[in-house]
Amino acid sequence: MPHVIEHILNHKAASLTDIGEIYNLYSKVKEKREVLQMWSNHIEWLIKQAADDALAA
Repeated sequence: MPHVIEHILNHKAASLTDIGEIYNLYSKVKEKREVLQMWSNHIEWLIKQAADDALAA
């Protein structure tokens, strides 16, 4: 999903022309939500792992 990440970061694709940018108005809201949820799940997993490691020490 690199193209969705580019939209989340508000990067512009180098391949789009000025006209292409005008017609490429699809905001990818659903895809952004999915990618951000995956990122959130990963961060939560990292926090849980750190907490589990702290308890084990």
